Amino acid sequence: DEYHGYLSTGLATMHPDGSDIQVIGFNVGRDAEPTVADDGALLFTRLELFYSRMKTEFNLLRAFPDGTRMETLYGPERRELWSGIHGGYGNWGTSGDRHRQLRLVQPRAHLPNQHLLITPAGPIITKGRHAERFIRESFLRSGGNDPWVITTPHKIDENTLLVAAGKKNHEMVRDEFPRDPVDLGLYYLDVPTGELTLLYNDPDVAAFEARPLHPRKVPPVLPDSPQSHGSRFTSTLYANSVFATQQQHVPKRGRLLRVIEGQPQVARHITHNSSGDEEAWKNHGGTFARVLGTVPLASDGSFAVEVPADRLLHLQVLDGDRNVVGNQTVWMHARPGEVKGCVGCHEPPQTAALPPVSQGSGSTFVRNRSIFDHGPPPSTLPDGSEQLRYRAKMWFKGYAPDEREERQRTVQAINWFGRP
Repeated sequence: DEYHGYLSTGLATMHPDGSDIQVIGFNVGRDAEPTVADDGALLFTRLELFYSRMKTEFNLLRAFPDGTRMETLYGPERRELWSGIHGGYGNWGTSGDRHRQLRLVQPRAHLPNQHLLITPAGPIITKGRHAERFIRESFLRSGGNDPWVITTPHKIDENTLLVAAGKKNHEMVRDEFPRDPVDLGLYYLDVPTGELTLLYNDPDVAAFEARPLHPRKVPPVLPDSPQSHGSRFTSTLYANSVFATQQQHVPKRGRLLRVIEGQPQVARHITHNSSGDEEAWKNHGGTFARVLGTVPLASDGSFAVEVPADRLLHLQVLDGDRNVVGNQTVWMHARPGEVKGCVGCHEPPQTAALPPVSQGSGSTFVRNRSIFDHGPPPSTLPDGSEQLRYRAKMWFKGYAPDEREERQRTVQAINWFGRP
C-alpha cells in the first residue's frame, strides 16, 4: 500500500469451491470486512490515506457484487466532526483535520440509507453521508470516554443489537506491554438508549462474533453489468462540470483534464528497522504513476474520457499552461464497460444529484451532454511528452500541495516509461 508498504487487499469473488476467483475492487490501500446488505449490494471498509482530506484510515463504501457502481457512503465529509473526537486512544486519537484514527469498521446494514459502524467513539448509525447518530452519545456529551469497548454488532431488530462488550483496561492501552486482557461478554445493546444488558459472560475467555440462529431474509441477487464479463477492456468517465467544485482556481483557469495511472510497487522499501535487521515499513511514499493522456474540457467544464478498465486512476484539472489547479485526492477504478459519472470535482457538500439519464445498462448524472453530442468520448491516448514515470500522490508525513506534485512529475521523474 501507499502508506507503510504493507500488502494491499482488494475485493474478490469466487465460487463456493474456491474456483474462478475474480478481483472486483482495485486500490493501493486495503479493502476489508465485506458483507452483503439487505438490498444485495456489498458493504465494506477501505483504507484511504492520502492528503489531509482522506486521512480517515477506513471509510465506508458500497458496490454491486460485480464491482460496478462503487461509491463512498460515509467518512470524508465528516472530517470536522471527527477531528474533535478523542476516542480514548491517547496520542493515537484524532489529530486536527487529519482525524488520524477514524477507524470505521465492522459495517452492517441497519435501515434504508442508514448503516451501523464501530468507531473509536463507540457504535454509530450513519444517516447518509453527512450525519450520524452515536448510540452511546451520553458519554460524548459529558466530555468523557465510554468506559466500555463495544464490538462485533449483529442486528436483532431496529432497536436491539447483539454485541460483544467489556470494560476498557486503560493500563493496557497506555503501557508498553499489556497487563490484563479486556473481558468481552455478550450483551444486548438498546439502540434508543444505549444501555447494555448482559446475556452471557465467561470471565476466562473473550466472547465475540455471536450470531443468533434464526431465519433471516435472503438478500436479492443483483445483476452483473452486461459488459462486466465480456471482452471490453475500457471504461468511460465523465463529469457534468468540473466547475462545480470547492477549488477556487478550477472555474477560472481549468482548461484540460489529465488522466494518471497508478502503478503499485511490488516490493517494500526499508526506511528504518523495528528490531535488528527486521524490515519495518516504507513511510508514506506514494505510488509510481504515469500520465495516460490529456484531453480538453468542454466550455461548460464537462468531459467524457475512455480509460483502461481495472486500473488505478486519478484525475487532474490543468490550466492552459498545464499547471495543476484541481487534483483528485483518491485513487479510483472502473470495471470493463462501466460508465461512471459525477456532478463535479470536489463539489460543495450536499450538492443535489441531477435526475438520472438512461444510458445503456446504467444511469448517469450528465445533463449537459456537449461532448457526447459530438460523437464518442475522446480517447486518453498518450501524447508522448508526458510519458514519465514518477512518484504520484506522495505525502511523506505532510501536506502535498499541487505544485509539489507537479515538481515530482516534471523535475523528479524517475525515467521514461514504456508506451502501452
